[in-house]
Amino acid sequence: MKRFLLSSLILALGIMFVAEILLPRGLEQIAAKVVAATFSDAHATRVSVKSRPALKMLRGQFDLITVEIEGLDTGVLFVDRIVSQLADVRLNPVSLVTQGRLDMIEGSISTTLSLSEAALLTHVSKSVPILENGRVSLSAEGITVTGDLLLGGRKLGVSLTGGFLQSGERELVFKIDTIAIEGVNIPGQFTDTLLSSLGGDTFVVDLSGVPVEGGVTDVWTTAGQLHITFSQTVRP
Repeated sequence: MKRFLLSSLILALGIMFVAEILLPRGLEQIAAKVVAATFSDAHATRVSVKSRPALKMLRGQFDLITVEIEGLDTGVLFVDRIVSQLADVRLNPVSLVTQGRLDMIEGSISTTLSLSEAALLTHVSKSVPILENGRVSLSAEGITVTGDLLLGGRKLGVSLTGGFLQSGERELVFKIDTIAIEGVNIPGQFTDTLLSSLGGDTFVVDLSGVPVEGGVTDVWTTAGQLHITFSQTVRP
């Protein structure tokens, strides 16, 4: 009897050990195929899954699923990097394995998009076509847009500084704080006329077409990058 119990314990431990190694790899491969097919235009995609014990995955339960997407043209903006983290997740395991679908039943999703200066410059150029030779510079302090503007028959160098603010669940605005022409800051009483020629004191970035779940919960800048976080909680 003792020998039988010992053999059963060893077998159970062996199954759990194998499951801890093979289950995450197998489900990562399935999920990676789903993500790659969904974002087929992306330069690269990666998926990782975590769950302790791993046997919970057989019920569709995951502690954390991380999806990374590099280089995706959303049709609205070119996104350099997308990192989506799904925490305390319950998926439909049948649809995942048999139909290749990530049907979430429960969990929280946090997705951060990172955009480059070049991507924002493309958007600014479309929003303010009268600004020639435009350049965008991002730092932890905010954003600076520079370019040439035809004023009074002369082409002058213009610099706009400000920051991004959330405006609704799927929209950002670039709020202009200061304007300089040829390196000289323009007093507030003269900025309204100049801003009206540029389309106002804010530029709207419409994110409704970006293929991520949830609404905007945070926006910040670092050196050369704009980061936007979307969040959503799914309940059964």
